[in-house]
Amino acid sequence: MIIGFFSLLAGSAAILSVVQAMPHVVAAMGVLVAMLTYIDVLTNLSGKAALHGEWSKRFSGIKARSAALNLAALDAAMDEVLADTDEDIESLRAVAWNDVLRSNGHEDGMRPETRSQRVARAFA
Repeated sequence: MIIGFFSLLAGSAAILSVVQAMPHVVAAMGVLVAMLTYIDVLTNLSGKAALHGEWSKRFSGIKARSAALNLAALDAAMDEVLADTDEDIESLRAVAWNDVLRSNGHEDGMRPETRSQRVARAFA
């Protein structure tokens, strides 16, 4: 957190020294940096990225063991991992499903998406 603050401060000072003759650009860049920092704090993107890495390792572990597991054991392992996942993953299930269908040319089995899911699809 402190390193991020000093990096932001140093970057702002460097940009300020380059564009100090253009005060409107400096003000706009300041507002942009403030908004991006606010969004990062609200959404906790770095924390979600760390959780995604952990979940990815756990799902990969299940995939590696899947040949040796029967269906009941595979379901139990998946349920154990899914119980610890965030609701964000579940909310993106329809988006991922539709993306796979769309990329394979099957538009007929698509699931309805909510407004937030359509926004997530636009950024994916």
